[in-house]
Amino acid sequence: ASGAVYRLRRAGYPVVISEIAIPTMIRREVCYGNAVHRGEMILERFVARHVSLSEVKDTLAQEIIPVVTSSYEELLNTLKPEIVV
Repeated sequence: ASGAVYRLRRAGYPVVISEIAIPTMIRREVCYGNAVHRGEMILERFVARHVSLSEVKDTLAQEIIPVVTSSYEELLNTLKPEIVV
């Protein structure tokens, strides 16, 4: 998933990552989802930060990738994204 996030951000799309509270990634050091554990994760030149749902818009405005652990339904209802991958 981090590869898709990287390519979308590189193309200029705003991206929000929905992650579970205890991520089960295999290669943690190359996953934006690791921001859940570390608070912030930098891969290539993009920063991802674990934030609350209420902080998503401000985080996107800073060109930082928000990583949210709110429920998927709450995320969709609040942000109303045009595209979901």
